[in-house]
Amino acid sequence: MRVGFPVFDRAVHPLMPIVGYRGCLRLIEMISSALLERRDRDSLDEDYELIL
Repeated sequence: MRVGFPVFDRAVHPLMPIVGYRGCLRLIEMISSALLERRDRDSLDEDYELIL
């Protein structure tokens, strides 16, 4: 997860807030997305159950 100023390699990253109430919500969303992506990447296919 990359946060800070300036970040020039992302198209709309400077437009997204990282301070204040909206910024706090954005940071929480970025951290939780990174954690969930890491968990999904490191888990085996057998860990997931397909329910129809």
